[in-house]
Amino acid sequence: MLHTEILDVIFEYTYCVGATTTVSPMVVTSNWKSEFNEVRCQTRRWDEFLGCCGVELERGWHAGSLVRFEHLRDEFGPYTELRRILRKDLDATGLRTNRYFNEAGTKLLYGNNQFLFHMGNPGWHSSPPTLLEDGTRRLRGPADMAPGTPRSLEGWAYFDPFLRFLYAIGRKNASYIKNLTFVGDAKIHCCLTCECKGCDDDLVGSVRVYIPFLIQLCTNLESLTLVVFEDITFKRKPHDLVDGRAHNTEQAVLPLLEEIRSIPSLKKLKVLLHAGSDVADADFAAPTVQWLAERAVQKSRNARSAELKEQAALVAAANLHCGFCGEGHTWPECYNLCDFCGAFGHFRSSCEAWSQSVSYPVLDTW
Repeated sequence: MLHTEILDVIFEYTYCVGATTTVSPMVVTSNWKSEFNEVRCQTRRWDEFLGCCGVELERGWHAGSLVRFEHLRDEFGPYTELRRILRKDLDATGLRTNRYFNEAGTKLLYGNNQFLFHMGNPGWHSSPPTLLEDGTRRLRGPADMAPGTPRSLEGWAYFDPFLRFLYAIGRKNASYIKNLTFVGDAKIHCCLTCECKGCDDDLVGSVRVYIPFLIQLCTNLESLTLVVFEDITFKRKPHDLVDGRAHNTEQAVLPLLEEIRSIPSLKKLKVLLHAGSDVADADFAAPTVQWLAERAVQKSRNARSAELKEQAALVAAANLHCGFCGEGHTWPECYNLCDFCGAFGHFRSSCEAWSQSVSYPVLDTW
Protein backbone atom coordinates (compact mmCIF):
# COMPACT_ATOMS: atom_id res chain seq x y z
CA MET A 1 0.00 0.00 0.00
CA LEU A 2 1.34 3.40 -0.96
CA HIS A 3 2.05 6.17 1.52
CA THR A 4 -0.85 8.28 0.27
CA GLU A 5 -3.23 5.31 0.45
CA ILE A 6 -2.32 4.73 4.09
CA LEU A 7 -3.00 8.38 4.87
CA ASP A 8 -6.36 8.20 3.08
CA VAL A 9 -7.39 5.26 5.27
CA ILE A 10 -6.36 7.16 8.42
CA PHE A 11 -8.16 10.32 7.29
CA GLU A 12 -11.36 8.43 6.47
CA TYR A 13 -11.29 6.70 9.86
CA THR A 14 -10.77 10.01 11.66
CA TYR A 15 -12.89 12.49 9.70
CA CYS A 16 -15.83 10.33 8.50
CA VAL A 17 -18.60 8.87 10.66
CA GLY A 18 -20.07 6.43 8.15
CA ALA A 19 -22.91 6.34 5.65
CA THR A 20 -25.62 5.53 8.23
CA THR A 21 -24.71 8.38 10.56
CA THR A 22 -25.37 12.09 10.17
CA VAL A 23 -23.53 15.05 11.65
CA SER A 24 -25.44 17.97 13.17
CA PRO A 25 -23.22 21.01 13.77
CA MET A 26 -24.49 23.74 16.09
CA VAL A 27 -22.42 26.87 15.71
CA VAL A 28 -24.50 29.54 17.50
CA THR A 29 -22.55 30.48 20.65
CA SER A 30 -23.21 32.58 23.75
CA ASN A 31 -21.97 32.91 27.32
CA TRP A 32 -25.47 32.38 28.74
CA LYS A 33 -24.96 28.69 29.51
CA SER A 34 -22.09 26.25 29.19
CA GLU A 35 -23.86 24.38 26.39
CA PHE A 36 -23.68 27.54 24.25
CA ASN A 37 -20.10 28.48 25.16
CA GLU A 38 -18.48 26.85 22.14
CA VAL A 39 -19.34 25.23 18.85
CA ARG A 40 -20.71 21.76 19.42
CA CYS A 41 -21.70 18.85 17.25
CA GLN A 42 -23.84 15.73 17.46
CA THR A 43 -23.91 12.48 15.54
CA ARG A 44 -27.31 11.01 14.77
CA ARG A 45 -27.76 7.33 13.94
CA TRP A 46 -31.01 6.49 12.16
CA ASP A 47 -32.83 3.29 13.07
CA GLU A 48 -35.44 1.53 10.95
CA PHE A 49 -38.17 3.90 12.19
CA LEU A 50 -36.04 6.97 11.53
CA GLY A 51 -35.90 7.70 15.23
CA CYS A 52 -32.77 9.74 15.81
CA CYS A 53 -30.75 9.41 18.97
CA GLY A 54 -28.32 12.29 19.37
CA VAL A 55 -24.95 11.46 20.88
CA GLU A 56 -22.54 14.21 21.83
CA LEU A 57 -19.20 13.67 20.13
CA GLU A 58 -17.32 14.49 23.32
CA ARG A 59 -19.15 11.72 25.21
CA GLY A 60 -19.66 9.26 22.38
CA TRP A 61 -17.35 6.60 21.12
CA HIS A 62 -16.64 5.00 17.81
CA ALA A 63 -18.08 1.56 17.04
CA GLY A 64 -14.55 0.26 16.46
CA SER A 65 -13.19 1.24 19.88
CA LEU A 66 -10.48 -0.93 21.43
CA VAL A 67 -10.08 -2.73 24.74
CA ARG A 68 -6.82 -2.62 26.65
CA PHE A 69 -5.86 -5.31 29.15
CA GLU A 70 -4.23 -4.05 32.33
CA HIS A 71 -2.53 -6.71 34.45
CA LEU A 72 -2.69 -5.47 38.05
CA ARG A 73 -2.23 -6.82 41.53
CA ASP A 74 -3.84 -6.02 44.86
CA GLU A 75 -3.98 -7.54 48.31
CA PHE A 76 -6.07 -10.42 47.01
CA GLY A 77 -3.66 -11.28 44.22
CA PRO A 78 -3.21 -10.57 40.51
CA TYR A 79 -6.14 -9.64 38.29
CA THR A 80 -6.80 -8.28 34.78
CA GLU A 81 -8.68 -5.02 34.26
CA LEU A 82 -10.38 -4.31 30.95
CA ARG A 83 -10.24 -0.67 29.91
CA ARG A 84 -12.19 0.48 26.90
CA ILE A 85 -10.32 2.99 24.76
CA LEU A 86 -12.83 5.59 23.64
CA ARG A 87 -12.38 8.08 20.85
CA LYS A 88 -14.54 10.74 19.30
CA ASP A 89 -16.71 9.79 16.38
CA LEU A 90 -15.39 12.84 14.58
CA ASP A 91 -12.08 14.45 15.50
CA ALA A 92 -11.00 17.38 13.34
CA THR A 93 -8.05 18.48 15.47
CA GLY A 94 -5.65 16.78 13.07
CA LEU A 95 -6.48 19.33 10.38
CA ARG A 96 -4.16 21.77 12.15
CA THR A 97 -1.12 19.50 11.73
CA ASN A 98 0.10 20.86 8.40
CA ARG A 99 -1.16 22.11 5.06
CA TYR A 100 -1.42 18.67 3.44
CA PHE A 101 -3.44 17.26 6.34
CA ASN A 102 -5.71 20.30 6.19
CA GLU A 103 -6.41 20.10 2.47
CA ALA A 104 -6.87 16.32 2.28
CA GLY A 105 -8.78 16.03 5.55
CA THR A 106 -11.10 18.96 4.86
CA LYS A 107 -12.32 17.40 1.62
CA LEU A 108 -13.17 14.18 3.45
CA LEU A 109 -14.70 15.97 6.42
CA TYR A 110 -17.18 17.97 4.36
CA GLY A 111 -17.47 15.71 1.32
CA ASN A 112 -17.89 12.25 2.87
CA ASN A 113 -20.20 13.10 5.77
CA GLN A 114 -23.93 13.70 5.68
CA PHE A 115 -24.87 16.90 7.50
CA LEU A 116 -28.26 17.17 9.19
CA PHE A 117 -29.94 20.44 10.16
CA HIS A 118 -33.16 21.10 12.01
CA MET A 119 -35.07 24.26 11.32
CA GLY A 120 -34.27 27.34 13.32
CA ASN A 121 -36.22 28.37 16.37
CA PRO A 122 -36.11 32.04 17.39
CA GLY A 123 -37.39 31.23 20.88
CA TRP A 124 -35.20 31.25 23.96
CA HIS A 125 -35.31 27.46 24.20
CA SER A 126 -33.10 27.12 21.11
CA SER A 127 -31.51 30.56 20.78
CA PRO A 128 -29.40 32.08 23.58
CA PRO A 129 -31.64 34.49 25.55
CA THR A 130 -28.80 36.98 25.86
CA LEU A 131 -29.34 37.75 22.20
CA LEU A 132 -33.03 38.55 22.68
CA GLU A 133 -34.56 41.82 23.74
CA ASP A 134 -35.39 42.41 27.39
CA GLY A 135 -38.64 40.85 28.47
CA THR A 136 -39.14 38.81 25.29
CA ARG A 137 -38.96 35.07 24.83
CA ARG A 138 -38.91 35.08 21.05
CA LEU A 139 -36.82 36.88 18.46
CA ARG A 140 -38.65 39.56 16.55
CA GLY A 141 -38.01 40.54 12.98
CA PRO A 142 -34.67 42.38 12.73
CA ALA A 143 -34.96 46.12 12.22
CA ASP A 144 -33.43 47.73 9.15
CA MET A 145 -29.95 49.01 9.85
CA ALA A 146 -28.80 52.44 8.81
CA PRO A 147 -26.99 52.61 5.44
CA GLY A 148 -23.26 52.19 5.82
CA THR A 149 -23.50 50.44 9.19
CA PRO A 150 -20.83 47.70 9.39
CA ARG A 151 -22.26 44.23 9.88
CA SER A 152 -20.89 40.75 9.34
CA LEU A 153 -24.15 38.80 9.17
CA GLU A 154 -27.85 39.50 8.88
CA GLY A 155 -29.72 39.24 12.17
CA TRP A 156 -32.21 36.61 11.00
CA ALA A 157 -29.42 34.48 9.53
CA TYR A 158 -27.50 34.51 12.80
CA PHE A 159 -30.02 32.15 14.44
CA ASP A 160 -30.50 29.87 11.43
CA PRO A 161 -28.48 26.66 11.96
CA PHE A 162 -27.67 26.00 8.30
CA LEU A 163 -26.89 29.55 7.16
CA ARG A 164 -24.76 30.19 10.23
CA PHE A 165 -22.89 26.95 9.47
CA LEU A 166 -22.15 28.07 5.90
CA TYR A 167 -20.99 31.43 7.20
CA ALA A 168 -18.67 29.72 9.70
CA ILE A 169 -16.98 27.26 7.32
CA GLY A 170 -16.60 29.64 4.36
CA ARG A 171 -17.15 29.33 0.62
CA LYS A 172 -14.28 26.90 -0.06
CA ASN A 173 -15.34 24.32 2.51
CA ALA A 174 -19.00 24.71 1.54
CA SER A 175 -18.12 23.67 -2.01
CA TYR A 176 -17.01 20.24 -0.71
CA ILE A 177 -20.42 19.37 0.77
CA LYS A 178 -22.18 16.54 -1.09
CA ASN A 179 -24.91 15.30 1.28
CA LEU A 180 -27.44 17.36 3.22
CA THR A 181 -30.51 16.50 5.30
CA PHE A 182 -33.12 19.01 6.47
CA VAL A 183 -35.64 18.08 9.16
CA GLY A 184 -38.68 20.12 10.10
CA ASP A 185 -42.43 20.68 10.04
CA ALA A 186 -44.36 21.60 6.93
CA LYS A 187 -46.17 24.39 8.73
CA ILE A 188 -49.82 24.82 7.82
CA HIS A 189 -51.25 26.55 10.89
CA CYS A 190 -51.18 30.26 11.54
CA CYS A 191 -49.19 31.03 14.69
CA LEU A 192 -51.39 33.97 15.66
CA THR A 193 -54.58 31.94 15.36
CA CYS A 194 -53.31 28.91 17.27
CA GLU A 195 -51.34 31.00 19.78
CA CYS A 196 -48.54 28.47 19.54
CA LYS A 197 -45.39 29.03 21.56
CA GLY A 198 -41.92 27.98 20.58
CA CYS A 199 -42.68 26.31 17.22
CA ASP A 200 -39.81 25.93 14.78
CA ASP A 201 -39.51 27.74 11.49
CA ASP A 202 -41.34 26.29 8.51
CA LEU A 203 -39.34 23.64 6.62
CA VAL A 204 -40.69 24.69 3.22
CA GLY A 205 -40.04 28.39 3.74
CA SER A 206 -36.56 27.78 5.15
CA VAL A 207 -35.44 25.49 2.32
CA ARG A 208 -36.69 28.06 -0.19
CA VAL A 209 -34.33 30.54 1.44
CA TYR A 210 -31.53 27.96 1.34
CA ILE A 211 -31.79 27.18 -2.38
CA PRO A 212 -29.87 30.29 -3.63
CA PHE A 213 -27.13 29.52 -1.09
CA LEU A 214 -27.01 25.90 -2.25
CA ILE A 215 -26.63 27.00 -5.85
CA GLN A 216 -23.93 29.59 -5.19
CA LEU A 217 -21.95 27.93 -2.36
CA CYS A 218 -22.65 24.18 -2.32
CA THR A 219 -21.62 23.67 -5.94
CA ASN A 220 -20.95 19.92 -5.53
CA LEU A 221 -24.14 19.00 -3.66
CA GLU A 222 -25.31 15.61 -4.94
CA SER A 223 -27.82 14.26 -2.42
CA LEU A 224 -30.60 16.09 -0.56
CA THR A 225 -32.94 14.50 1.98
CA LEU A 226 -36.04 16.19 3.39
CA VAL A 227 -37.63 14.71 6.51
CA VAL A 228 -41.06 16.33 6.64
CA PHE A 229 -43.11 16.17 9.85
CA GLU A 230 -46.83 16.78 9.69
CA ASP A 231 -48.19 19.89 11.36
CA ILE A 232 -49.34 18.58 14.75
CA THR A 233 -50.49 22.02 15.88
CA PHE A 234 -52.94 22.34 12.99
CA LYS A 235 -54.09 18.76 13.52
CA ARG A 236 -54.91 19.47 17.15
CA LYS A 237 -56.44 22.90 16.60
CA PRO A 238 -57.92 23.11 13.09
CA HIS A 239 -58.86 26.60 12.00
CA ASP A 240 -59.79 28.50 8.86
CA LEU A 241 -56.89 29.20 6.52
CA VAL A 242 -56.22 32.19 4.34
CA ASP A 243 -56.99 31.72 0.65
CA GLY A 244 -53.98 30.36 -1.19
CA ARG A 245 -52.46 28.74 1.90
CA ALA A 246 -51.74 25.01 1.78
CA HIS A 247 -54.34 22.80 3.47
CA ASN A 248 -52.16 19.67 3.82
CA THR A 249 -48.54 18.55 3.73
CA GLU A 250 -48.59 17.61 0.05
CA GLN A 251 -49.85 21.03 -1.04
CA ALA A 252 -47.20 22.70 1.12
CA VAL A 253 -44.24 20.67 -0.19
CA LEU A 254 -45.08 20.36 -3.91
CA PRO A 255 -44.11 23.97 -4.86
CA LEU A 256 -40.78 23.47 -3.08
CA LEU A 257 -39.98 20.41 -5.18
CA GLU A 258 -40.23 22.47 -8.36
CA GLU A 259 -37.73 24.98 -6.97
CA ILE A 260 -35.34 22.20 -5.92
CA ARG A 261 -34.95 21.26 -9.58
CA SER A 262 -33.02 24.51 -10.09
CA ILE A 263 -30.04 23.15 -8.10
CA PRO A 264 -27.73 22.21 -11.00
CA SER A 265 -25.46 19.74 -9.20
CA LEU A 266 -28.22 17.78 -7.42
CA LYS A 267 -28.48 14.12 -8.46
CA LYS A 268 -30.54 12.45 -5.75
CA LEU A 269 -33.56 13.63 -3.77
CA LYS A 270 -35.34 11.77 -0.99
CA VAL A 271 -38.48 13.04 0.73
CA LEU A 272 -39.65 11.22 3.87
CA LEU A 273 -43.01 11.91 5.53
CA HIS A 274 -43.01 11.50 9.31
CA ALA A 275 -46.56 11.17 10.63
CA GLY A 276 -46.61 10.06 14.24
CA SER A 277 -44.56 6.86 14.39
CA ASP A 278 -44.95 6.11 10.67
CA VAL A 279 -42.22 7.03 8.21
CA ALA A 280 -42.64 6.55 4.47
CA ASP A 281 -41.40 7.91 1.17
CA ALA A 282 -43.53 10.71 -0.24
CA ASP A 283 -45.31 9.46 -3.35
CA PHE A 284 -45.95 12.98 -4.63
CA ALA A 285 -42.17 13.55 -4.80
CA ALA A 286 -41.62 10.65 -7.23
CA PRO A 287 -41.76 12.80 -10.43
CA THR A 288 -39.11 15.19 -9.12
CA VAL A 289 -36.93 12.32 -7.88
CA GLN A 290 -37.11 10.64 -11.29
CA TRP A 291 -36.48 13.92 -13.12
CA LEU A 292 -33.31 14.58 -11.12
CA ALA A 293 -32.07 11.03 -11.67
CA GLU A 294 -32.63 11.27 -15.44
CA ARG A 295 -30.88 14.65 -15.56
CA ALA A 296 -27.89 13.19 -13.73
CA VAL A 297 -27.69 10.30 -16.19
CA GLN A 298 -27.92 12.67 -19.16
CA LYS A 299 -25.16 14.89 -17.73
CA SER A 300 -22.98 11.84 -17.22
CA ARG A 301 -23.54 10.75 -20.82
CA ASN A 302 -22.77 14.22 -22.15
CA ALA A 303 -19.59 14.40 -20.08
CA ARG A 304 -18.51 10.97 -21.31
CA SER A 305 -19.25 11.92 -24.92
CA ALA A 306 -17.23 15.12 -24.59
CA GLU A 307 -14.37 13.16 -23.02
CA LEU A 308 -14.35 10.64 -25.88
CA LYS A 309 -14.33 13.43 -28.46
CA GLU A 310 -11.42 15.09 -26.70
CA GLN A 311 -9.50 11.83 -26.58
CA ALA A 312 -10.19 11.21 -30.28
CA ALA A 313 -8.96 14.69 -31.13
CA LEU A 314 -5.75 14.13 -29.14
CA VAL A 315 -5.13 10.79 -30.86
CA ALA A 316 -5.77 12.30 -34.28
CA ALA A 317 -3.44 15.19 -33.54
CA ALA A 318 -0.72 12.80 -32.40
CA ASN A 319 -0.93 10.74 -35.63
CA LEU A 320 -1.41 13.63 -38.05
CA HIS A 321 1.26 14.37 -40.69
CA CYS A 322 1.29 16.85 -43.54
CA GLY A 323 1.86 15.29 -46.97
CA PHE A 324 4.11 18.17 -47.98
CA CYS A 325 6.25 19.14 -45.01
CA GLY A 326 5.66 16.13 -42.73
CA GLU A 327 4.61 18.21 -39.72
CA GLY A 328 1.59 17.52 -37.47
CA HIS A 329 -1.19 19.19 -39.46
CA THR A 330 -3.24 18.65 -42.62
CA TRP A 331 -2.03 20.04 -45.92
CA PRO A 332 -4.73 22.76 -46.21
CA GLU A 333 -3.40 24.15 -42.94
CA CYS A 334 0.22 23.91 -44.03
CA TYR A 335 2.08 27.20 -44.06
CA ASN A 336 4.59 25.68 -46.48
CA LEU A 337 2.10 25.52 -49.35
CA CYS A 338 2.39 27.77 -52.33
CA ASP A 339 0.50 30.86 -51.36
CA PHE A 340 -0.24 31.64 -55.02
CA CYS A 341 -1.82 28.51 -56.49
CA GLY A 342 -2.54 26.69 -53.23
CA ALA A 343 -0.87 23.46 -54.30
CA PHE A 344 1.59 21.65 -52.09
CA GLY A 345 4.97 20.38 -53.24
CA HIS A 346 6.49 23.71 -54.08
CA PHE A 347 6.77 27.29 -52.90
CA ARG A 348 5.91 30.50 -54.71
CA SER A 349 9.46 30.92 -55.96
CA SER A 350 9.21 27.69 -57.98
CA CYS A 351 5.54 27.98 -58.93
CA GLU A 352 5.06 27.88 -62.74
CA ALA A 353 1.69 29.61 -62.53
CA TRP A 354 3.22 32.46 -60.60
CA SER A 355 6.16 32.82 -63.01
CA GLN A 356 3.82 32.88 -66.03
CA SER A 357 1.60 35.50 -64.50
CA VAL A 358 4.47 37.82 -63.72
CA SER A 359 5.26 40.31 -66.52
CA TYR A 360 8.67 41.90 -66.35
CA PRO A 361 8.95 45.52 -67.60
CA VAL A 362 11.03 46.16 -70.73
CA LEU A 363 13.91 48.49 -69.97
CA ASP A 364 14.99 51.02 -72.62
CA THR A 365 18.64 50.75 -73.53
CA TRP A 366 20.70 53.50 -74.91
